[in-house]
Amino acid sequence: MKNHFYNSHSQSSKFVVGAFLVAFGSVFFLKQLGTILPDWIFKWPMILIIVGLITGAKHQYRYDQGWLIITLIGFIFLTKYIFPDLHIVRFIWPVAIITAGVWIIFGKQSFRREKKDKPYYYSSLEDDETDHATDSTEERLDDVVVFGAIKKTILSKNFRGGEAVAIFGGVELNLVNAEIPNRMELEITQIFGGTKLIIPSNWEVVSEVVTIFGGMEDKRRRLNGSFDKTLVLQGTSIFGGIEIHTYA
Repeated sequence: MKNHFYNSHSQSSKFVVGAFLVAFGSVFFLKQLGTILPDWIFKWPMILIIVGLITGAKHQYRYDQGWLIITLIGFIFLTKYIFPDLHIVRFIWPVAIITAGVWIIFGKQSFRREKKDKPYYYSSLEDDETDHATDSTEERLDDVVVFGAIKKTILSKNFRGGEAVAIFGGVELNLVNAEIPNRMELEITQIFGGTKLIIPSNWEVVSEVVTIFGGMEDKRRRLNGSFDKTLVLQGTSIFGGIEIHTYA
């Protein structure tokens, strides 16, 4: 059943990505034919919107995913090109700060109501002391960091992955003492942020992260022989980096 679910999920993701590429290619083709199209369609915020919608489609557009933040940021910056006379850009930072506050307050309350039906624990800036190290025995990660940082050591004997969202912030996860299944998926969504993963050297890392002006670097020493576990990294990284270490 698990393999069937994974394959279905993968095929669905490929369909969504392919559909967006076909749509974008069609619009670009029409422009080459001389068709009059709005200029804002080809502006850089559209990249954020497309990436956000693709990421959302992979998760059935659940409101607790980072895709919503990415899409909203894209729309905010896009208004500069759609309504140039309104000077909306000067309101971006105040609105972003307010949105972050509302996200933390009401998002957390919503997740507490969902906890009765879901087998994982949700934490946010209010649950963990930002910029300080914390130990955790939770089986599933679900952290949101906005304008801050979180440092967490996972001690769970049945850790099953999860998601970490960093917006203008940083996340450091130490998984050296965690016990995971043979294959585990960890989703990372970051915008102007960074993620540091500390994992055993005998874990294989497979990256499926969509990166825009960012990258991933594995700084572990290469070992001869087969890997014991496989860590699959998914998500989106925009103006951010992911580093993998075997030490703190």
